[in-house]
Amino acid sequence: MTIHIDAIFEFLVEHLARIAHDDQARRQSYGADLYVPHQVDRYWSLQGVSSSQQTDAHVSAFYDAVAELCRLGVLRMGYRNPSKTGVASGGDIDRKFSLTANGIRWVESAGDRQVIEIGRMAELFDEFTKFGDAFGQRATEAVGTYRTRNYLASCAMSGAAAEAVLLSIGFAKLGETDTLKRYRRPQGRSELLKAITPDIQFSSALSIMSYWRDEAAHGRTSEIGEINAWAALTQLLQLAQYSEKNWSRLTQQAVAV
Repeated sequence: MTIHIDAIFEFLVEHLARIAHDDQARRQSYGADLYVPHQVDRYWSLQGVSSSQQTDAHVSAFYDAVAELCRLGVLRMGYRNPSKTGVASGGDIDRKFSLTANGIRWVESAGDRQVIEIGRMAELFDEFTKFGDAFGQRATEAVGTYRTRNYLASCAMSGAAAEAVLLSIGFAKLGETDTLKRYRRPQGRSELLKAITPDIQFSSALSIMSYWRDEAAHGRTSEIGEINAWAALTQLLQLAQYSEKNWSRLTQQAVAV
């Protein structure tokens, strides 16, 4: 079974959003808001993995997701009310985490975001192998920055991932040298697209993605928000699916006459 930290991250966000204002639920984690072993067992049991079947990788993935929530300022290590609970030394304090004041506000908005869908989208992007590491890197960044509510960056990375699709098709059809030569010229994106394919659907999908990248790159205050970023990610997914499905035709060499 593939372990997806993004999916674990969203699972934890959902849990924290659910208990943020539920005092009874918050008392079930030994004085903290999150007792990691409880949630490890709960998550993996839902995936059909029992406690005895869990490996170090199953547990480590949870702590990676918790570390990301700490980095974002959503969680901090320790008890919810240290002055009342006392500060433990040693023991299992490193398994207990509590919401910060900012974290409570952050998870409150979780219900307004695409919580489940973004985890699934991360998995879908992982399945595309034809477009190279550059695509994977940029698609991962697009999903990650959406997840952390950095919507301007998410749109920029979605556009960059779309251009990675264009370049990968160019490499397959024209060769790397010719592709990069065309791409680096003024109006190189348009020139490369014309050299690669007259496919209207592909060109249309790519032009939408190019808009997001160009809009995000302008040196002025942007009004790009969550709806725009989600649209960009959805359009990137559609572009990748179409390109992979039609890969042979898009990369087919022209027949000499």
